[in-house]
Amino acid sequence: MVNLDEAWNSYLSTRELSLTSFNRDRSRYTVHLQQYWHGKRLESIKTADIIAYTQHLLNKGLNAQTVKLCLSQMRRIIRRAKIMGLYDGNIPYFEMPKVDSIRYRYLEKEEARILLSELRVMSELWHDIAVLSLNTGMRAGEIFSLRGENVNFFQKTIILNITKSGRQRVIPLNNSALNVMIKHKKSPSKLIFHQISSPNTPFIKVSKIFKCAVDKCGLNSGVSDNRNRVVFHTLRHTFASWLVQDGEPIYVVSKLLGHGSVRVTERYAHLAPEQGRTAVDRISSCMI
Repeated sequence: MVNLDEAWNSYLSTRELSLTSFNRDRSRYTVHLQQYWHGKRLESIKTADIIAYTQHLLNKGLNAQTVKLCLSQMRRIIRRAKIMGLYDGNIPYFEMPKVDSIRYRYLEKEEARILLSELRVMSELWHDIAVLSLNTGMRAGEIFSLRGENVNFFQKTIILNITKSGRQRVIPLNNSALNVMIKHKKSPSKLIFHQISSPNTPFIKVSKIFKCAVDKCGLNSGVSDNRNRVVFHTLRHTFASWLVQDGEPIYVVSKLLGHGSVRVTERYAHLAPEQGRTAVDRISSCMI
């Protein structure tokens, strides 16, 4: 029977992961799973062991969201081992900690203008990356993995082959996003955005330049709840929020964001309270 380390190696070698997902999973395994479970055979891992591990992570001071991510990754590793025929035992029960980590913070248009202006002064590159996210709703990892072959300038689209939902996604480019793509146009195999020191080395995380720009604009001044802080992912929320406020149906926004279910997108529904009233008024007008 295999141990968790061997199952982890199988997981990495048999799953198609984006570079960002690969680095994220590897980092989480190395920091939070490997030392605790080193050499542990899968058939010996019981539900009681998972409960003890959960408490171990909480005792380390990790927040509930991080603990949930660690447990989810471990469960994926064991499930993958079972799929690959490396393990034929039962999968222990994983009781996930309750997490309320949904971010509702988005930028008002004036806030976005100020932030982009500050980013342009600090870094033209990160200004352009922020503009792209703000106008497409793309995640940081999706932007970092872009290559020339992903951009269709004739159709004005970006085609993402590996996404968080595992589905291909076609992203329409408005003029602002298209101008960024034209400015950074690369040959098919080349990374569009990369480390300044190496054109073959992608970014694996958002630069501190973005945080510095946010701080300089005072967007997080006095904010203690992390859910309300402006981070790079806020640009994606802003993209969705503006669309909903402008009257775009939730279903359309869901497709643009690449959500696996429209239920995930419904967090933005409160931003368009007039849509329901407009629908009801249409019925009324038909009866006059």
